[in-house]
Amino acid sequence: MAARDAVNRGEGRAALGFYESVAADAERRGAPGETGSAYACVAFVSLRLSQLQKALTSAHKALDLLRNDPDPSNDHMGMIVSVYSALGNAYRNSGDRVQARKWYEEGLGYARAGVSPRHRGAAMWVAGLLKLLAQISYQDHAYATARDQAQEAATLSENFVSTATSRVPARAINNGRRHAADSLTLLAKAQLALGDKDAAEAALTHARQYARLVGLVEVELEILTTAGQIALARNEPGAALSEFQKAIPQAERIGRIDALVQLHQLEAHGYAALGRAPEAVTAVRRAMDLIEEIRGTLQESALRSEYVEDKQGIYQFAVRVALRSGNPADAFAFAERARARAFLDLLGNSTTLSKGRTRALVQEEVQLRARLAEARALASDGEESEGDR
Repeated sequence: MAARDAVNRGEGRAALGFYESVAADAERRGAPGETGSAYACVAFVSLRLSQLQKALTSAHKALDLLRNDPDPSNDHMGMIVSVYSALGNAYRNSGDRVQARKWYEEGLGYARAGVSPRHRGAAMWVAGLLKLLAQISYQDHAYATARDQAQEAATLSENFVSTATSRVPARAINNGRRHAADSLTLLAKAQLALGDKDAAEAALTHARQYARLVGLVEVELEILTTAGQIALARNEPGAALSEFQKAIPQAERIGRIDALVQLHQLEAHGYAALGRAPEAVTAVRRAMDLIEEIRGTLQESALRSEYVEDKQGIYQFAVRVALRSGNPADAFAFAERARARAFLDLLGNSTTLSKGRTRALVQEEVQLRARLAEARALASDGEESEGDR
């Protein structure tokens, strides 16, 4: 897809401007199919640049326009499946996994209905949506379900690649390899979460074989991240940091802010495991800065709330690392950032949370504030003792 290729070359912002102008021109001319396709490309690029509000708005417009075609071509159906995926991804990245799952499942139903000799490659549509549902299952800690969904997606992808005839375009085969690499990487993450490090490593090794053939930065980025997570699970923080620090420049080059949030958080865990608390604080601060950059692009208060709620663990980890580093001032500042984002967004904007989630947020803040007060008191005592000398 041209939109993805532009992002991988580091030309995402230029591509976004181009597709927006194409969409506006097609809309003026009253060409719904062309308009829908252009808005789809706007959504794809916006998503990769973490411009989530624009991705949501554009994907909804694209889907409304493209679904009205009574006799869609194979390419047209593939575009619709891609829009379903992008719409679900935008909601998932915003923290709204309920809406994300809804659009993935609707897209999966559409994709399964298209599997026929007339629509070649429709199995890849199914594999792509299964992979995305596996990601949601993984985020919801349903790791066995994620494993099974990722395995099915990987099997479909590998079967497509291995049975492709000479008439299948090279681009379609490469797409199948990319799906295989992505699905196997996700399978590795699910196996790791289930405690099977050897199975995780085996799946990741298999994923690397496809990744080498694909040559896409995004695929390599996910593999490096997962390799680092496996190293952390094996209590090898030095090896983990090596993987994360190879991935960070790649994520920066293609503008993947969402990936950078995760990488800086994981980098902080690696530094913390090595006892390098100041560097851990610096890394997690970078993650928080990026979170707030993305949050600022969301116009809907509910999405801002869900996005911040989904990232609360990063703020809490930042506080704990700052406390361990003997820096109560930073810890207090991080706690204030968490409180401002969570409680003003989540409660001040009248966003409804489950009672259990609200109670958990309150209890965690109370516990953190107690620890902060104790740390500040100790720091103050230490300063007074120094002054008495």
